[in-house]
Amino acid sequence: MIELLTENIMLAALVSLVGLGVFFGGLLGYAAEKFKVESDPIVEQLDELLPQTQCGQCGFPGCKPYAQSIADGDAINKCPPGGQSTINAIAKLLDVFLTSTNNSYENCLTNYDKLVLNLLPESLQKPKETLYLRILTMCGYVASLTDGFALQLYKKIKG
Repeated sequence: MIELLTENIMLAALVSLVGLGVFFGGLLGYAAEKFKVESDPIVEQLDELLPQTQCGQCGFPGCKPYAQSIADGDAINKCPPGGQSTINAIAKLLDVFLTSTNNSYENCLTNYDKLVLNLLPESLQKPKETLYLRILTMCGYVASLTDGFALQLYKKIKG
């Protein structure tokens, strides 16, 4: 067998490549099983915050798909059974800056909201009349921040 491989270089190259493919394929398969992540932990945390009514009012067949959608960037206010408390819990988990201005509009400020609002320029502390305008204003403000100033605000908010 060795004589056949030494005489035929193409066959030797082919056997070598097949051997390397099998070896590295097995290594990757082992690594995939050894280091497998069952699911996204943020999706699990979001799913725990939702009320688990599986009602479909959010437009998803259940709470788990909605949690996945939120983790992918969907709106956090599509769960009528959860109400404002669920929105606040999800916002806190995701560290959403807009919640404070929204609470200001709805007159249900927490101490955390007051802290966040006091860090904003005075023109942004006045609530806008529609959710769209509140989101637009906050997006404009956050987009205009420099990295250093954003980090300073974050440290003040987090303590």
